[in-house]
This record gives sequence, C-alpha cells and structure tokens, in this order.
Amino acid sequence: MTGQHERLNARRQAITDAAKRLFVRQGYESTSLAQIIEVSGGSLATLYKMFGNKEGVLLAVLADDPSNGLRTIERIASEDLTPHETLMRIGLSMHEKFMRPETLAMMRICIGLSLKDKAWGERLDTALAEPTKQRLAALFSAWQGEGAIPAGDNPVELAEMFLGMIVHEFQLRAIMQRDDISICDAAVCRRVRRFGRAIGMREEPWKTTASVRETASDGT
Repeated sequence: MTGQHERLNARRQAITDAAKRLFVRQGYESTSLAQIIEVSGGSLATLYKMFGNKEGVLLAVLADDPSNGLRTIERIASEDLTPHETLMRIGLSMHEKFMRPETLAMMRICIGLSLKDKAWGERLDTALAEPTKQRLAALFSAWQGEGAIPAGDNPVELAEMFLGMIVHEFQLRAIMQRDDISICDAAVCRRVRRFGRAIGMREEPWKTTASVRETASDGT
C-alpha cells in the first residue's frame, strides 16, 4: 500500500505541476485537460478520478503549493520566534511570494474564475482563504492568552487586517495588470511594525530589515 500511495502522490504532483506551468504560460481557459495529461503523463481517467474536473485541478494546484498562505503560517508558527518575529516573517514570506510573476498570473486566474462562477469562489474561500485566516487568528488568540497583545480585539478581525495589509496591493496589481508596481521589503517591515504598535503588541527589540529578510529566506 505504501508503494501505491507514493505512486499516486507522484502522479498527483506531476499533474498539478504540469497544470500550473500551462495555466501560467497560456492561461486557464486556453488549457485543456488533454494538454495537462500530455505534459504530465498518465491518463485522463486518473485525472478525473483525482480531481473531478479542471476546476478541481486548479484548486489542487493552489492547495498543494508549499508557499501558499496557510502553509507559510503553519511553517513559521512552528518555529521558536517572538510574536514580532513571527508576523515579520509571515509578512516578508507572503510579500516574496506575491512578487513572483507566476503568483500574479494565478491570482488573475482565480479572480476571473470567481467572478464567473460564484460557487467556485466559495470553494476557494473554504479550502484556502478561510483556513489561512483562522490559522493566523489562532496565533493572535494565543498571544492574547500569553499577554503579548492586549485581550479584547477579535483575533479573526486582527487576522483579516494583517492579511489585507499584506495582500491588498498585490490583488490590485493582479486586477489592473500593473506588474510595474513594486513594494520593497523595507515597506513591508514598516507596515508590520506599525500594525504591531497599533494592536498594542508588547514592545520587543526589532530586527533590522536585512536580518529579518535573511531569516525569512532561510525558511523558504
């Protein structure tokens, strides 16, 4: 069973890797399931069994991405970091991901498909956006319990504000096709600092932008 499980995982990975390359290169609408199988190998029957349809393939591409928001937060939260360092690394890691051209391409696909198909947008929210927000909210809740930030603010609202602060401009870049807009690491660090102060996070020595950038890169 272990060998079969490994083969299925390898087949799934091959399909999602091929799909992502094709989606980014030629667009979602212009990519057929037959083209994905032509690149990945295997059969259409296996693809349908694993993913159901092309929308299922797209959702799997997003969910399996090791640098997606949920996995980024999970990875950084497991490390021995202060709340300040945790938020800084999350912010910088997400910033680095959203600066990649392929990330913007995938974001445009998701926005376009969600506008056309509300049900798919709800699936995306349930599978990725909501768990990402809830995982970050759990961190804020834990920090409130530890006294690192004052109790009283809704942890979910704090998570929404933080994610919006980091992701908002990249969403605008995707919608407006403005790949020329750039946000530097230092600007992200300043925003995270201001956010920490605004929510009353206990003061701790801040790392320099360069040292935090180096630390964040080690985990990617």
